[in-house]
Amino acid sequence: MNKEILKDIVILYVEDEEDVREFTSKTLEKLVKCVKTANNGLAGLETFIEHFENPDLPTFDIIITDINMPKMNGLDMLVKIYEIDSTIPSVITTAHNDVNFLKKAIDLGVRGYATKPLNLFQLLESISMAVESRVLRKQLENTNKELEKQVSQRTIELQNIIHKLEVNSKELLYEATHDHLTSIYNRQKFTTELDYEIKRANRYNNKLSIIMYDIDSFKNINDTYGHDIGDEVLIAISNLSTKHLRNVDILARWGGEEFMILLPQTTIKDASRIAENIRKAIEKACLSQVLKGNITASFGVCEFIQKENKDTFLKRVDEALYKAKNSGKNIVVMIPNHN
Repeated sequence: MNKEILKDIVILYVEDEEDVREFTSKTLEKLVKCVKTANNGLAGLETFIEHFENPDLPTFDIIITDINMPKMNGLDMLVKIYEIDSTIPSVITTAHNDVNFLKKAIDLGVRGYATKPLNLFQLLESISMAVESRVLRKQLENTNKELEKQVSQRTIELQNIIHKLEVNSKELLYEATHDHLTSIYNRQKFTTELDYEIKRANRYNNKLSIIMYDIDSFKNINDTYGHDIGDEVLIAISNLSTKHLRNVDILARWGGEEFMILLPQTTIKDASRIAENIRKAIEKACLSQVLKGNITASFGVCEFIQKENKDTFLKRVDEALYKAKNSGKNIVVMIPNHN
């Protein structure tokens, strides 16, 4: 007899003799998880249906039933129960020893029997043998459900970790490619994009231009009004410049008060027009309520020459900006292409 199996089972015990039912059920309750009783076959059937249909009530693991009872006998009750659940095991308690009667019980699917007057050891042996496969199957199902639950939980945890890593990765990428003050691209990102656009320009013979501009007398702004106002001006100019650019254009803070704009598939003429629009917008804009007078900026513009290297390209636009600075500031200077 497997006592470990018995301790987890729920029994429906149907017996019309009250003293036998009370004594046997109390004895079983000491060994099993739960015992529900009924005093006839019809009450037993109703109790079984109630537990079968109500998920809040425990599911029966085995039926123990007497045979001769009022309203509905045990075998007729089992016939009805098997129509609902053909897998539930059953054990009969009977004083009958008729061969035909036992054959009928076996044909019905009864897994065991105990003779009356009840031999409790025989009854427990019969219960243990009848219910073992069902309990083991339930234990296996519960184990599988627990494993599925653990796998599901681990999957959710892993998904959360992956999500956090993706968020952190995006944040790190943003920090690595953007200027922390103005939120536009930084110098490193600009040079990466410049390398890419130069390769495209060489391969497809595309036009490519650069604008480099610098806030005029920016040191005086910091010295007179403080760096907080200087930062406010840098942010305002970044936002203003963005309004004059396409989605494909790359605006970056080159360093200090210097900015760069990379303009794919753009001639020097069109780039100069964009630079002039930004210059005028800066000159007219009120970039800070504190500043007295308008802010201006100087611009250098040049167009990429096929097979030119990046350093030469940057040097030429730097020269254009230098000329703008030394020609009175607040102007746009182009460096024409030369071979």
